[in-house]
Amino acid sequence: MQKTISLKDITVDFGTKTVLDCVSMRFAVPDRVSVVGENGEGKSTLLKVIAGTLEPSDGVVHKSNGTRVHYVPQEFLHEHMDLTVEAYITQTAGHQVYQRIEHLAKDMGFSVPRHKDTLCRSLSGGQQKIIALAVGVALRPDFLLLDEPENHLDIVTRKKMLHILQHFSGALICISHDRGVIDTLARSVLEVAKGKLHLSEGGYADYREARLRRIEGAQRTFDTEEKRITQLKKAYVIAQQKAYRGKETAAYHRIKDELETLTQSHKTNKRAADTFTKIKLSSSTSDLHQSKLLLKVTGLTYGYPGEKPLFKKLSFDIRVGSHVVLLGRNGSGKSTLLKLLEGRLVPQSGTAEWAPGIAVRYFDQHMNFNPQHTPCEVVEEHFGVSAERAKAILGSVKFDLERMERPLESLSGGERMRVKFAIVFGMNPDVIVLDEPTNHVDITTWDILLEQCNKTTATLILVTHDEEFITELEPKLFYVLNQSELTVRHKTLDELLAELSAI
Repeated sequence: MQKTISLKDITVDFGTKTVLDCVSMRFAVPDRVSVVGENGEGKSTLLKVIAGTLEPSDGVVHKSNGTRVHYVPQEFLHEHMDLTVEAYITQTAGHQVYQRIEHLAKDMGFSVPRHKDTLCRSLSGGQQKIIALAVGVALRPDFLLLDEPENHLDIVTRKKMLHILQHFSGALICISHDRGVIDTLARSVLEVAKGKLHLSEGGYADYREARLRRIEGAQRTFDTEEKRITQLKKAYVIAQQKAYRGKETAAYHRIKDELETLTQSHKTNKRAADTFTKIKLSSSTSDLHQSKLLLKVTGLTYGYPGEKPLFKKLSFDIRVGSHVVLLGRNGSGKSTLLKLLEGRLVPQSGTAEWAPGIAVRYFDQHMNFNPQHTPCEVVEEHFGVSAERAKAILGSVKFDLERMERPLESLSGGERMRVKFAIVFGMNPDVIVLDEPTNHVDITTWDILLEQCNKTTATLILVTHDEEFITELEPKLFYVLNQSELTVRHKTLDELLAELSAI
């Protein structure tokens, strides 16, 4: 008998916000579904409802008899942080699959025997994700639910994870913003948008085409409604005058009811927006440092207290126009190196000198603004421009007027990220340093970032584990950080990943 999970008229409300609005869907073994959508639209909520860890406000979840479900959340659960690795495995999976978990974790670069007595809170985010994934796969559930499984994993471990998941025999329902993950694992794509679910067969390209067709259809419906509202408003005035004279009152009430209903629906749905439209921001046009050295690093050495140095006597140059991709396994020191270049850390020896007079902009995942400020206020402050100019800049990153004037704390994660990218690229810097910019971003924001990276004339220094993003970035120059050394490598990405995977 085929194992299934059925959602029937599921609604999930959080206070005044409806995240899922009377949705129905059926999943069956061996479905491979990638769940996509902008941040804050309800993707994680959907997985929690399927997993049974969140009760819907209304509707029914039905699982066929004996159906086993395992859910791996986006972040390691707080309740497991104080367990040792061994205790975590035995508590969440039991002793029978312990060796299988060891084997899977080893394939992804983590040694369970070496860390069995280590507290989970002492592990890196990547190590926590590896053991959580290993447990989920080793249990061999009928349905494996994964919330952004690629997060925190280095580029080599991602590839190994994908290989393991490709051979998983059950159904897989996976939230991901990574196109490589989607195209490798998915046979269908489920978009969560405005409380509704939209399923399309195939991979990312098929989903994109289906979504654009849906947007075009929604746009036609919106335009038809708009014309009908105009007609009703004219008819309403005439019908109202007749009703005042005691004539055709039924027709007046019919027109009035239709106008009110259609106007409310029109206001709620708003104009359909093609969020694949790319933003246009000004790029650096400075030629002050053309053909000049931008950064010279000499003899840089750094290590955290009580640990061996991450790198010793690093020396390298970065020149104008380079798109530098910094590769390395988790723990090799990539983010630490960026912090040294930024001046947030002080090297134990050596120097990192920027050319005089250049503008450098840094981006990282923890870049924050006052949550009570609006996007307009943030842009005005950082650009030193008028409110009208700030609105024009925000409009180019798909903000409508209403969202421009809402506090940042009320916006989705993707919308807040777009404000950050607009500021980083819109300041016309000579150098842009990006530390894992694709983590936790929705597909729309991913598109926005890629186009800006490809069109900017600024020099880029980029750390990312997103293989698809690196592939689409042009031109690029690889710097590989490995065993305390940094080298410029003139090889293909596949060749470099093969080298790193052998470490």
